[in-house]
Amino acid sequence: MPRHEGVRWRPGTDSQGADPLLRVRNLSVTLPTRRGDIKAVDGVSFDVLAGSALGLVGESGSGKSILLRSILGLLPGEARVSGEIYLEGQELNALAPKQRAMSRGKAISVIFQDPMTALNPVRRVGAQIAEGPLVHYSLRRSAARARAVELLSEVGIKDAAEVARRYPHELSGGMRQRALIAMALACDPKIILCDEPTTALDVTLQKKIIELLKKLCLDRGVALLFVSHDLAVISELCDFVNVMYAGQFVETGLVSQVIANPRHMYTWALLRSLPPVDGPRVAPLSIGGLPPDRLHPPSGCRFHPRCPVAQPRCTALPYNLKDVGQGRRSACIFGDAALPVPQEESGVAR
Repeated sequence: MPRHEGVRWRPGTDSQGADPLLRVRNLSVTLPTRRGDIKAVDGVSFDVLAGSALGLVGESGSGKSILLRSILGLLPGEARVSGEIYLEGQELNALAPKQRAMSRGKAISVIFQDPMTALNPVRRVGAQIAEGPLVHYSLRRSAARARAVELLSEVGIKDAAEVARRYPHELSGGMRQRALIAMALACDPKIILCDEPTTALDVTLQKKIIELLKKLCLDRGVALLFVSHDLAVISELCDFVNVMYAGQFVETGLVSQVIANPRHMYTWALLRSLPPVDGPRVAPLSIGGLPPDRLHPPSGCRFHPRCPVAQPRCTALPYNLKDVGQGRRSACIFGDAALPVPQEESGVAR
């Protein structure tokens, strides 16, 4: 199980005397399909304070990336969005499309998962990084290119001027990801949304990118909303986490507390699927069953068909996060007490 060294930033939870930089309230995203409508995100609410790092974790298909794209306004045209998204007090969903587009890259920016698809293969890397300052600050091209070289150097790329003249395919995976980070920083955003930016990298490069993000955010005071399916990565970078399952939050709290004492069986199962770093050698477990049908989600707790300790009342109780103390919330019927951890051979399969 990953170790957590303590809170490095203020937790990205509901504001405690400070106005949140990003405030999301009752956000839902519905996507039409040939078989019917899918509610990819279902009524989530959270805050991110300036200078804080909030992790969003869950298995593939839980709605994490759709949530990020709804904040950016980059959903398909047929998607239906309800709820409120405030950035520095301004409601983003109320903006005209051109105004919404102008907020991207300046007040809010993004680092996508795969730099080879995020970067334009037929444009030089430096020109792509310079595009933001050209649009938002109306710089001369020479000044914007100098800014691109400066940013590439800041994210740890040697011979930055030479790298700026190359095309994406001429760079290694780690260099391409650093170029994406430089692009995200180009217009000094207040918050950066990270959509699994370390997933495609090997463990050594993951560590370097995480350390780079930590340093840049501490130096610049930028907030992070970091999406991942890996709690180990979240524990290294973030101080607060929202655990997401089937479009809903099932547990929220400080990373250190959630890892040490999970209050939802899905969180426990995610942690047990990781190999332990130290302590007794325990074989990792996989989560049994299949993710729920999003067209016809199960009643009550959506995790109950896969939960090894589900009770009859789990099928009837409505989903609802509740306070379980110390600023934590859980949607599990056992959330306000110790979880009845199952035996390895029951429910959660190898």
